[in-house]
Amino acid sequence: MATPSWTIDKVKRDIVEKSWKGKTKKGSDQRGKHKGLVVVPYVKGLSEAYTRILKSHGIATANRPRRTLRNILVHPKDKVRDEEKTE
Repeated sequence: MATPSWTIDKVKRDIVEKSWKGKTKKGSDQRGKHKGLVVVPYVKGLSEAYTRILKSHGIATANRPRRTLRNILVHPKDKVRDEEKTE
């Protein structure tokens, strides 16, 4: 199931706003520090390291779940048995 485009746009806006407001402990400005955004599936243990590596290169990450409650529980159509199918 694809992630809705509005959620990706919201994450991008949030990251841009944070980069404009962001200041380090030394007080230096962090504006324009992000080179881009990568949206990747979340994998426990791997995503944290991947995010840390990309952050050191100025690339922001957004993790999304591979499986959600929606795609586990929602099945809009009943399965059709082979003998009920037409050729």
